[in-house]
Amino acid sequence: MGIVENCYPELNWIETWLNSSSTKKAIGIHPSASYVLISKNVHEAFHASGDTVRNSARLLPDLIQDGIRLLVYAGMAGESFIEPGNEAWVEQLDNKFHDEFKRSTSLPWKTIESDTKAGEVRFAGGGGFTAGNLTFVKVYEAGHMVPYDQPEAALDLFIRWIFDFPFHLPERMLIPDLGDEVRLRNETQTFWSQCEPASPPIGDIMYCYEERAVTAMHLLSLTLCWLVSSVRSLSYWSDQDVLFSPASFSEQNAVSASTISGNYSLRVMQPDPSLCDPTVKQYAGFLDVSSGKHLFFWFFESRISPENAPLTLWLSGGPGGSSAIGMLNALGPCNIANGGRDTTFNNYSWNTYSNMLFLDQPVGAGYSYSTDNSTVGTTPDAAEDMYAFLQLFLEKFPAYASAPFHVAAESYGGMYGPHIAALIYRKNKELASDPSSSTQPKKINLASVILANPYTDPKVQFPTIPVYVCDGPYALLDPAGSRCQAWKSKIPTCERLIQLCYDFDAPVVCVPAADYCFYNLYSELLDLGRNVYDVRRDCNVEHSGLDCYPEFDWIQTWLNMSSSKEAIGIDPSLHFRLASPEVGLAFDASGDSARNSATLLPPLIEDGIRLLVYAGEMDMTQCNFIGNERWMENLDSLFQEEFKRSRPIPWMTVGSGVKAGEVRYAGGDGRTAGNMTFVKVFQAGHMVPHDQPKAALDLFTRWIFNVPFTSSRNESPPSAWGSCIGCALQIRQRMCTLQSADNLPQIDHAAHEVFCDSASRTKLTPLEQTWGSSSKEDSKATDFDAGSVRLASLPGHQLRVTEPDPSLCDPTVVQHAGFLDITDKKHLFFWFFESRKSPEKAPLTLWLNGGPGGSSAMGMLFELGPCNIANEGLNTTFNPYSWNTYSNMIFLDQPAFAGYSYSSDNSTLNSTPDAAEDVYAFLQLFFAKYPQYASAPFHIAAESYGGMFGPHIGSVIHEKNKMLASMFASRPGLATELKTINLVSIILANGHTDPKVQFSSIPQYVCDGPYAVLDPNSTECVSWKEKVPTCERLIRTCYDFDTPQTCIPAVYFCWFKVWDPLFYLNKNVYDVRKTCGDARNQDCYPEFKWIRRWMNNSLTKQAIGIDPSLNFELVSLRVQLAFHGHGDSVRNSAGLLPELIGDGIRLLVYAGATDLACNFMGNEAWVEKLDNCFHDEFKQSKAFPWIAVESGRTAGEVRSATGGRFSAGNLTFVKVYDAGHMMPHDQPEAALDLFTRWIFDIPLHLPWSDATSLEKLTGL
Repeated sequence: MGIVENCYPELNWIETWLNSSSTKKAIGIHPSASYVLISKNVHEAFHASGDTVRNSARLLPDLIQDGIRLLVYAGMAGESFIEPGNEAWVEQLDNKFHDEFKRSTSLPWKTIESDTKAGEVRFAGGGGFTAGNLTFVKVYEAGHMVPYDQPEAALDLFIRWIFDFPFHLPERMLIPDLGDEVRLRNETQTFWSQCEPASPPIGDIMYCYEERAVTAMHLLSLTLCWLVSSVRSLSYWSDQDVLFSPASFSEQNAVSASTISGNYSLRVMQPDPSLCDPTVKQYAGFLDVSSGKHLFFWFFESRISPENAPLTLWLSGGPGGSSAIGMLNALGPCNIANGGRDTTFNNYSWNTYSNMLFLDQPVGAGYSYSTDNSTVGTTPDAAEDMYAFLQLFLEKFPAYASAPFHVAAESYGGMYGPHIAALIYRKNKELASDPSSSTQPKKINLASVILANPYTDPKVQFPTIPVYVCDGPYALLDPAGSRCQAWKSKIPTCERLIQLCYDFDAPVVCVPAADYCFYNLYSELLDLGRNVYDVRRDCNVEHSGLDCYPEFDWIQTWLNMSSSKEAIGIDPSLHFRLASPEVGLAFDASGDSARNSATLLPPLIEDGIRLLVYAGEMDMTQCNFIGNERWMENLDSLFQEEFKRSRPIPWMTVGSGVKAGEVRYAGGDGRTAGNMTFVKVFQAGHMVPHDQPKAALDLFTRWIFNVPFTSSRNESPPSAWGSCIGCALQIRQRMCTLQSADNLPQIDHAAHEVFCDSASRTKLTPLEQTWGSSSKEDSKATDFDAGSVRLASLPGHQLRVTEPDPSLCDPTVVQHAGFLDITDKKHLFFWFFESRKSPEKAPLTLWLNGGPGGSSAMGMLFELGPCNIANEGLNTTFNPYSWNTYSNMIFLDQPAFAGYSYSSDNSTLNSTPDAAEDVYAFLQLFFAKYPQYASAPFHIAAESYGGMFGPHIGSVIHEKNKMLASMFASRPGLATELKTINLVSIILANGHTDPKVQFSSIPQYVCDGPYAVLDPNSTECVSWKEKVPTCERLIRTCYDFDTPQTCIPAVYFCWFKVWDPLFYLNKNVYDVRKTCGDARNQDCYPEFKWIRRWMNNSLTKQAIGIDPSLNFELVSLRVQLAFHGHGDSVRNSAGLLPELIGDGIRLLVYAGATDLACNFMGNEAWVEKLDNCFHDEFKQSKAFPWIAVESGRTAGEVRSATGGRFSAGNLTFVKVYDAGHMMPHDQPEAALDLFTRWIFDIPLHLPWSDATSLEKLTGL
């Protein structure tokens, strides 16, 4: 035996084990056979032939050239290579990646499971998003046999390579330590390898972001690394002491969580009545979340008519700021005074006319504490706790449950407010479906959201910091100076990083955005020598504007006094903290502060929940009035256009006639405070109620009672003055008849008089009667129950139907609408229109839009439906080219969250096969309800991502039909509820069907197509086309193995490296003929906004029979992320079609010639490659002109297999001239011609001279 065997006794053991008779018998080896670990004869023969000095490396370049990847790894012994020449020969290898590899530098490689630094990697090819095409790995602490010396590292290396996952991506990303500065934990290394030292400050990392122009793909690849490796979750804190002291609190008034999920309870007591405001009842206590988190609240009744007054929740910001900031220094019943030794009565408290709740949240803020070291790191999580608190508070105090409820939040509360309001809104909608359940939470009467100098839309607001300082009305710096110019130069990077956070919403993209923008835009404010919360005041601060207000120290002093704690009922060991740095760091670590809360508001606004945003004009932070006014103008809501057209009008305080600010509003016609209102408050900074208490009370009171800001003490009140909605009507009347106001200490009587109106009206005006009687409960939602259909064969499914108002959309035909209920979780909305011609004989067509997550209302109201959206969404117009001219039409919103479809448990689908099963169930129930359509020829028509949906639904129907046929054949006379669906054809409209073929066609269309946008020889085209082989290889892996682990890399690479560049062409990606500033946000088609507006209009919902609380979403981002996150968008739906075509189900694929997204070249290519019974015939076919019957115009070109002159074909492709992605919108007459001829199998090449009219051709 040789030297190697002597060094490794295990090698001798292997020989012994494999030569044992029991082993041979178990393997199946003849007992006489002898096992030799290393053959001396073979060894000598190879040496004798000179084989060991021949060059095998020369064989590799051809393989690499053709896409076969090469990995070379070598172990180290201590500090030197055992095989020092491996890296050298790889570097010298003459191949297509030679130069790139030679320029490459070593990057660290860490194992996924142990996070151990296992070696160094050099690679070429793949763009940094794969394991590379030519890769060399040096393995630490390993010799010649790496898997023997480092088994975990070897498996990590092997798995990454065979699944093509990058070696240089770490398990963890930026994690903040609780230290003086944010640092990198666990020596995390990323793409920015030149950023040294190993643990650089955040600022250095951000420098790398700027210099390297990091793209979404870099960051998404990091997210992918987490996903596919099943790594342990992020840990923000480790080995820290318990942050908050425990406190005991009286259990005698505890309320258990009987109506909400989770282990919640509420402990309540009444503080000493002499505290803060002796004129009202007070309650305080804790919301206990499990046994770990405990949130403190303090409640004060309204000074006037508490039983009829609204209820307002006040939240201060931070994150981690106690609401005592508002309660004791701005708008609460008392103000801190005398260095924190006591308080004084506040004449202008907001509890003058409203019951007020002050909540310390999340845990760690104020008196709120944790006993198990837990904290909250995101606003959505904080909102869940706030919702639980409100439910338990209203259960404990039911007298306030029906009061109009307002959410008022300041500063970072601009994040909290929209989230808690959206959660209340969603829960209320869920309650509407089962209002009688005793286990459900109670409906919260959400009336409005008030955002006070809020931080809500970071992408809009951060850039306004240097704008305010350099160009604003209180500019401090020369706008042309170097400091302003340098400051503003940081804006594009900040905007780009925040946009990535908006698009992908993960800590890995949001943390860098937040850190960059805070350090490069906000932190500059701290060097100006001014109070960042009030530009008028000098203040040299080290950390934040809080240091400019001595009252904040006084608040901490007072609330930490043992006498104060005893009077409130607080455990004396509990420590009060005005602002929690731990909470701030937790939110920073999740990237919460770079997310967009503004997008939660439009559905609320459109459903009648009012929005007030106010800002003091002296605030310099990102919460300044410039940024707040801008994001409101940008808000895509029902009132956007009206708000944009509005002009500032003066607002005068009641009683004094002082000009307090300027108001812009939309909604209300000038008779109310508006539905969407912005107020700039004069002579006030970040904390308006502190700087202008009287004006703040005036503003708040007008808002909650919906009194116009344009009315003043010295004017004759208009008829709507004092008019209020619902319960607010009662409080105005009660306020006006109260005789005890004079007994209340220091009440602003002038304000009280004008709000009541000297006449003290007791009768309601017609306007008040109209508003007061309106109720969501008057909706027709319950009408669905009367027509519900169930099948025993589909347990847990039912179809609820109703007939919409016949005047809607198409008054000439019968309509049905309703929901498919899948258990009690998912609810899919449909709208059916009978054919205008002979519905009893017409075919039936199911139309599906794409997305995924797109509502079929796009097709119904914008392309091919019975009516077209018009007049900015105010109404619709009759569509003479509707596809229901000759076919019965079903428009289905699927999956849940598309359109009106919803999920009661917040779940959604993530794959097309699952969606297809739901659609099949819908069709069976539809035919059970309407058997007259069951035997009609059935067609599936699907657009865009419908190219995925269509084949899957067709395949499910086909398989189920075969199963039923088999059952009938084996059991003649068998009766079954399920129908054989008469599937005749599938129509794919500008579809996304075969990603491997279609992604490759994108740069081909842009650079070489008939509407080429770029020079084919330009660097952009060359670079773009170079991405195609990697995309094709990744998708091929997905096709071959079909798992999320193999498909997700293809999703990220192909969508972001091959498809995403379309958005930078300044073209409408759906129609290359048109320029468009922001195709990504659908701004190319204003009609999309109109559709949302019309479908969310309460009158439309009532006419259809939809619950008014249900929100319509044209395209659901949630669904898109779910499908992409599962890898669905790179799977091959085309592979399902050959079997259907072989069994006689016809296929039509059409594409508009000017579509960039799902272009005609890619669609024609995959149809030509489709391995089916008509493959050869279609490949040999030539394009012939298609002439529209009615107009005689050449509308496009047709290629077809089988049918000749006598049919429209079994496999047909049509290129439509002068049309983009949504062909029926661009060419409505041609679209109806194509559709009609296809479903009636009339040749598309029929000469115009042979045609008379479509109606005669159809025979209907």
